[in-house]
Amino acid sequence: MPCTPSHRGKASHEDKGFPIGLLLAPLLAVLLFACTGSNKAAQHFEAGNGLQGQGRLQEAVEEYSKALKLDRKLAVAYASRGATANAMGNYQQAVEDLSEAIGLNPVNAGAYNERGVAHAALGQPEQAVQDLDNALRLDPGLASAWNRRGEAHRVLGEYQRARQDFDEAIRLDPQLAPAYNSRGLVHFRLGRVLLAIQDYDEAIRLEPMLVAAYDNRNAAYDRISKSQQDMQEAMAALAANPGAFPGCALRACSTRSPYGSP
Repeated sequence: MPCTPSHRGKASHEDKGFPIGLLLAPLLAVLLFACTGSNKAAQHFEAGNGLQGQGRLQEAVEEYSKALKLDRKLAVAYASRGATANAMGNYQQAVEDLSEAIGLNPVNAGAYNERGVAHAALGQPEQAVQDLDNALRLDPGLASAWNRRGEAHRVLGEYQRARQDFDEAIRLDPQLAPAYNSRGLVHFRLGRVLLAIQDYDEAIRLEPMLVAAYDNRNAAYDRISKSQQDMQEAMAALAANPGAFPGCALRACSTRSPYGSP
């Protein structure tokens, strides 16, 4: 009889580095090798982990597949192969593998987290939210899941929920640059341009290669420039013809911020 560990631990998973770290635990390896019926499967699984750590993703997938050929109930091999598929952009394959992993071990928060990533990439934000809800139910400290659920809410136009999720992600991991960038997008959408710029600045400080944050910050500065131009034109028109704006005194109009209130 093959011996398959349940891998019920709640591992931490962040958006920094390769995303499979949450699926690997030293105790797991010990348990796998202790099960004589699964020694070969365990060896292939560990080989896959090593290749994954080197960025040799296709080779890692092949090793995980060999492990699963020997032990079809090895949930962590499905989970690791699914997370690797995510990293390779093979999102439908990721959904299939991670669904197998969840079916075998429904308390693996990391597998729900990764499947949520795949659903989001496939343009299925509602399903992504469901998976990320489950990930956070199992592990409320999973900062990346808060960030990813916030992103799904943002795509769905649920901006207040998105902001709350990004706030929690940042509270749990103040170094999580993508969360600042995404929260900046929410602030920008809500007209809070100065707050958006603050978040983009922080994202860039934490992760200088985050190109999207530079693009988003430029868009925010463009919004300010356009607002300033519109304000100047409005004030010039008001000064030239005060009677054309009976509901707006010169002083009252000039003190309104075009950038939204914090």
